[in-house]
Amino acid sequence: MGMGAVHPISWYHEYDGGRVFYTGLGHVEEAFEDADFLKHLYGGIWYAALGKPL
Repeated sequence: MGMGAVHPISWYHEYDGGRVFYTGLGHVEEAFEDADFLKHLYGGIWYAALGKPL
């Protein structure tokens, strides 16, 4: 069953007074050399830490 045919690879939301960021990307070492992936990752961390856009 799982989540079905369509499900997010990345998401964020507020939960229980905090903020959550998840990404299913980054499973290969080369991803951490990709500028777009790093921007995605840093943006998610920034949101979870500060709650505002990068």
